Amino acid sequence: MKSRNTRKARKSSNWVDFKALKAAVSLKMVLDHYGIELNRKGDQLTGSCPIHDGSNPSQFSASLTKNAFHCFSSNCGAQGNVLDFVALKEDISVREAALKIQTWFNLETGKDPPQEKEEPDPPSAEKAEKDAPNPPLTFRLKNLEPDHPYLEARGLTEEAIDYFGLGFCSRGMMQGRIAIPIHNERRELVAYAGRTVTEISKENPKYKLPPNFKKSLVVYNLHQ
Repeated sequence: MKSRNTRKARKSSNWVDFKALKAAVSLKMVLDHYGIELNRKGDQLTGSCPIHDGSNPSQFSASLTKNAFHCFSSNCGAQGNVLDFVALKEDISVREAALKIQTWFNLETGKDPPQEKEEPDPPSAEKAEKDAPNPPLTFRLKNLEPDHPYLEARGLTEEAIDYFGLGFCSRGMMQGRIAIPIHNERRELVAYAGRTVTEISKENPKYKLPPNFKKSLVVYNLHQ
């Protein structure tokens, strides 16, 4: 797939539509421009090679139907289309040959190409999942113990415990931890965080959050 930078780089005041140019200019037109006379039989033109100025009258052949040429001399062997012919004849690049042909025949195929409409990249599945909101819980933890010794040891008053809805959970998803309700800005309960009341270890981390909970989407206690 092409990047946006690549698409933008294509734009240039000297951009050439090679396909349109080859469709508009025949090899016969270019040969006539140079004043090159060849023998014609049907759609075939034959004669001495005008590229390396050969002398064999049958070494060069051009097809008007295919708009292509070929020199059969081992010293030359040139072949190609109308752009290749001018490039070889003038000893220049194909692009420079195209610009010359445009000038000779007053063509307008050098206009800027139509600009591709840039569309924003679709969000990745990973980003979409990351930005998805935490859904409201369909339950509430019951029988939380607001008078657990850990809360008192941390200096929390009854008013603070009640304000934040804290309590020790003796069973369920936050068993053995202080359950901390988490709400979104719409006051919807979206999760419980659990703070251990025993020694912290690898198997018993300080805090526990529900699986798939996206804490970066929530500012704690913002709803109040």
